[in-house]
Amino acid sequence: MVIVIGNNVRLVRLSRGMTQHQASIRSSITQHGWSALERNVHDPKLSTISKAAEALQIPAWVLLLDSRSTLMRCVSGVPLGCRHKKPGRT
Repeated sequence: MVIVIGNNVRLVRLSRGMTQHQASIRSSITQHGWSALERNVHDPKLSTISKAAEALQIPAWVLLLDSRSTLMRCVSGVPLGCRHKKPGRT
């Protein structure tokens, strides 16, 4: 599962146009910690997953998805049952 989470964190971050530095500041995770998360160095704590999801402005469960296409559909706002308001939309 750790490989899925790290890869998903990286994909979502890049789709948001964020650097690791920007994501680490938004999440209160150190830049080293964010890099380790994306590189699948260890099993992340639930609190780390939650902080990363909040920084990326997505529900934490999205980071657990095992399908890249489903992940990207959730992140891009395509209806899938993904219930999270995109920034700038009312």
